[in-house]
Amino acid sequence: MNETQSAAPLALVLHDDPRMLRHVAEVVTAAGLDARPVESAYRALAPQDGDVALVVLGATALEDRDLEIVALLRETAPDATVLVVFPPNLRERAARALELGADATLPEPFYPAELAAHAGRALARFEHLRRGGSPAAPPPAGAETAPVPAMRTTDGANPVEQIAVGVAHSIRNPLQILELMLATTEAGDEIDIPAMRRLLTRIANVVEDLTRFGARARVEPVDVDVLALIADVFAPSRRRGAPRFELETTEQGSTMTVRGAPDLLRTALQIVRDRAVRETPRGGRVRVTAERDGAWVEIAVHDAGPRLGHDELARFFLPDPDTDTVQAGTWLEMAAFAGMIRNQGGVTDVRPGDDNGIIVIVRLPAAGGAA
Repeated sequence: MNETQSAAPLALVLHDDPRMLRHVAEVVTAAGLDARPVESAYRALAPQDGDVALVVLGATALEDRDLEIVALLRETAPDATVLVVFPPNLRERAARALELGADATLPEPFYPAELAAHAGRALARFEHLRRGGSPAAPPPAGAETAPVPAMRTTDGANPVEQIAVGVAHSIRNPLQILELMLATTEAGDEIDIPAMRRLLTRIANVVEDLTRFGARARVEPVDVDVLALIADVFAPSRRRGAPRFELETTEQGSTMTVRGAPDLLRTALQIVRDRAVRETPRGGRVRVTAERDGAWVEIAVHDAGPRLGHDELARFFLPDPDTDTVQAGTWLEMAAFAGMIRNQGGVTDVRPGDDNGIIVIVRLPAAGGAA
């Protein structure tokens, strides 16, 4: 523990009534927590110099736009209990806080023993989770629990999806906090420059880790049946209006085997499929062709969407979006797809379709070399 870190877990308290603020601080301190007042909503989200076990939010201090901090607290302080105290005229705001993830509400006025019970349970829950206990069944205050082994990754889970979700989670949270900080600053609050710097450092660290991971990531190739993989990825959809998938090949399964990582290949083809589905009009057709070309197996996905210009095709696999025009959450997909294919010794290409749309092409080394 560093010198600045509190010996007791923290209790962050936000309330616009100074008397209530002092009252809450006294009660939670007596319960064994280190009470720390926060002046505004976003300061409850800023990095702290100690572990947060309880967050007490006064509903009168929360504007409707600030209620989103409840959801964010579930991310920034996952081991903390979020308690909303509210006057009778703000029951709807308290109910909304529960919908967003608050653990409990406490109507004003309340007896000190009521708040002390919440604080004691929050402390017990915090210690329980820190020992590895399950959040689904926290113990009563004062109960001792044995450590629970850490969960292992589920067999068969998609590692690419897990990494992508983790990276998005690690970057989205500080960005949302920064956005809330800027909103409160525009409303008249003083900007907290040190807190903003810490959040930006968190984002920079995630980017650095991702860069290092990308440089080290390797896969162990195995034989993959391309025709079976295509049939799986491009199985007919039951969704009303979904495009029809037409699979065309003159090859036999024995000639359509490549060396690669099945999970990565499946994810790469799913990216291409999902883009084709988005771009193709309702009830349209997506044509998938597969053929053996010497030492290569070539897969081509023809969509029925709009044609792209020369400049758009030239930047198709580059992670350099025009953020004013590119839909959020889509610009990185094709760059990731191309990277997955290159990682397995393959190449990608894109060209205009014969009548409309585009054709995304994947060429992978065939198992055993030239036919």
